Amino acid sequence: METAISYLNSAGESFTEFALPMLIQSSVLMAILLGLDLILRKRVRAIFRYGIWMLVLVKLVLPASLSLPTGLSYWFADAVPNITVEKMAPLDAPVTTEPTLTIHEADVPIESVTAPALLDESKPGSYTFDPAKATTSAIPLTWRAIAFLIWLTVVMTMALFLVQRLLFIKRLIAEADKAGGPLDDALAECSARLGIHRKIAIRLSPHAASPSVCGLLRPVILFPQGLLDRLDQQQVKSVLLHELAHIKRADPWISSIQAFLQIVYFYNPLLWLANAVIRRVREQAVDEMVLVAMGEEAEDYPATLLDVSKLIFGRSTLSLRLIGVVESKAALAKRIKFMLSRPLPKRADLGLSGLAAVVIAAAVLLPMAKARPQNQPGNRSARNDPQKDFGLLILEDRQADDTGWETARLYLMGSNGDIRGALSGLSLKKPIGTSHILTIDVKRKILWVAENMGSRLWKFDLSTGKRLDRFEEIWACALAVEPESGNVWALRRKGKGQIWIVSPGGTTLAKYDIPGEDIVYSPYDKSFWVVGREVYKISRGGKTVGRIGNVGYMATSVSVDKRNGDAWTVIMYHPQRPESKNELWAVGANLKVKHKIDLGELRPYCIEVDSDNGIVWVGCLGTTLRYDTNGKKLKTARWASGLSVATGSRANEAFVADADSVQQVIVDATGAVESHSLTRSLYDESVTYRWLMKVPFSGAKLQSSPKLAHLASARTLSAHKLMEFGRALWIYANDHRDELPSSVDQLRSYLSEAKHLWCVKNVEYLGKGKTTADDPGMVLAYDRTILEQGEGTNALFLDSHVEFVKASRLKQLGIKTGPRSKVQD
Repeated sequence: METAISYLNSAGESFTEFALPMLIQSSVLMAILLGLDLILRKRVRAIFRYGIWMLVLVKLVLPASLSLPTGLSYWFADAVPNITVEKMAPLDAPVTTEPTLTIHEADVPIESVTAPALLDESKPGSYTFDPAKATTSAIPLTWRAIAFLIWLTVVMTMALFLVQRLLFIKRLIAEADKAGGPLDDALAECSARLGIHRKIAIRLSPHAASPSVCGLLRPVILFPQGLLDRLDQQQVKSVLLHELAHIKRADPWISSIQAFLQIVYFYNPLLWLANAVIRRVREQAVDEMVLVAMGEEAEDYPATLLDVSKLIFGRSTLSLRLIGVVESKAALAKRIKFMLSRPLPKRADLGLSGLAAVVIAAAVLLPMAKARPQNQPGNRSARNDPQKDFGLLILEDRQADDTGWETARLYLMGSNGDIRGALSGLSLKKPIGTSHILTIDVKRKILWVAENMGSRLWKFDLSTGKRLDRFEEIWACALAVEPESGNVWALRRKGKGQIWIVSPGGTTLAKYDIPGEDIVYSPYDKSFWVVGREVYKISRGGKTVGRIGNVGYMATSVSVDKRNGDAWTVIMYHPQRPESKNELWAVGANLKVKHKIDLGELRPYCIEVDSDNGIVWVGCLGTTLRYDTNGKKLKTARWASGLSVATGSRANEAFVADADSVQQVIVDATGAVESHSLTRSLYDESVTYRWLMKVPFSGAKLQSSPKLAHLASARTLSAHKLMEFGRALWIYANDHRDELPSSVDQLRSYLSEAKHLWCVKNVEYLGKGKTTADDPGMVLAYDRTILEQGEGTNALFLDSHVEFVKASRLKQLGIKTGPRSKVQD
């Protein structure tokens, strides 16, 4: 039952996220068209008005997110409402405590796990099972799910009535008699007039209310049997011309689309009005075509309509809403008045000018989504611009000193490499390859940080930068957030391994005896994946959907493709497990293993899926691999050691980190790999591991330790300045037969005035008399201002890289540690 409710809630979210914006946008369009129709009805032909009204049907099959520069909403964002449905859910949603199991088929045996039990909420971390407190899952049905159920019920009911009507029409055609004789001859003559070369059937029916067209692939004209003897030959031809004009214009197809869309969007009252207008204008457009086809006999056509109407309106036959000569007395009166008040048309088609006007109207009115700001997440132009802002969280594990284990540091880095926040005091220890020791609740802009050495779970508000709370005795090595409730799923390696669910307020809600190394949430089907010595898929309510064993040694990291729910995981080889391999797996949402890719000698640590661009990044010791989501290997990001990986803001961009550096990796369309070091060392020289996480929204903040942030920012800025200095040196050498300048002053024309001044004040230059052919490991320059802080300095090497050199290596590299050196002239 819980699974059904979960799927209903998910379907309700999808329904309302589409239906509400479409309701507003289509209503605005129909209101505009009603105004235009009121202005144009006496000035233009019906065929043009009909083309304009077709925009309603086109709008209803386009996505509500359509945005083009031609649209009014692109430039006037406030002119048309563009709503976003917020997902409202209680913060502390209950979880399942029953051992009910739902199993999907898998390629390997699937087993259940120990059923979860409730925890004592007064003592987070303590485990006490009380059968009296154990209740079945009570995931509430959201208002969106209720709205979806109501919509589905009405749609199915209306669809049944439509099917019943279609079956009745089919029976009506089957019971009708073939016309033959003069009626067939008249039909052939009228078809020739309209240029229709396909064979059209005509049948006489005693039950038809009026002449009408039915059928799509093989259209049939139903002619009332009693009407044929009461009309003269010319009147019969007028009626046949009208019905054939409907066929020539493909009106039965348009009418079917109208019926389908009216069922789907039954809740929009303006659509019922718009469909009535479309039917009325369609008949007027057909009348225009008939008048053109009749030529000199056109003056008799209005009288024919009156004669036919007198013969059929008195009949008590059930109306079938078919496309016919007349549909109601009011509609007929308006059509005759329209024809008599206007001169006879000279052509029946739209024409190039009319078609161009309709296309322009479509380009202006149909795209109604607002243009996104340049820095808004999800904007494709922003994603493809490397200058756009982003946030990158960097969590450093450092070697412990005499003060204890609370030495790890967390940084928030901006797109230009500046440090926007820095704090310390976390207790970490390098795991095998866990990726999600950091996780972000995007909806609430909350950052969660797990201590895998200490016992605490940290909570930060990224909108203000402040630390909100710190929960004790959690002992988590990986985290994932359930978006609707905000509950944190903490994967613990302590003991045999467990999952604890912690509410945003710190209450421990439930415990599941499921071990693993990494955990991730799948928005595709609202489930969790846990990997370790086995692969588990868990429902939001805590039920084990399935389990895959026999992964060899250890699956260390997992990431999900949001488009199809595939879980990608990396598996490490172990020499004591001969059956193990370094592998990349893709497991489908149905727990079928889609891909098994042998990585050979490359040891994988982490994985990150860029669903927007269909790229899978695999971080390995010494390199970073790339695959598409079909398992095809792409250009490798060589020499970018990816012990931790975060996807970038554009296609084929990622950030990779190891103990030495954080690098931005870009692979262009030709497959060329470009790598930029954001920093060689942020603050401390004893970093052993780094975790990265991309902040998926702009404006993130992290409250800093003032001294730590100042030192990190100064060193990062210094590294960037030295890299620019190095580029100027190489350009100078290229212009002077590979010889380096004898002084900083000689680079005045190769640097801006501000950069040159910074170099004069801060850089100790050692390249006098050197050439680009010398030892690549030679230090060309270093920052003497940072050196004065006593812990080391940033150094520029001949091979162009910048590195923070520890104090113990300064003398070895020729960097003076005594009194301030004099700048070379």
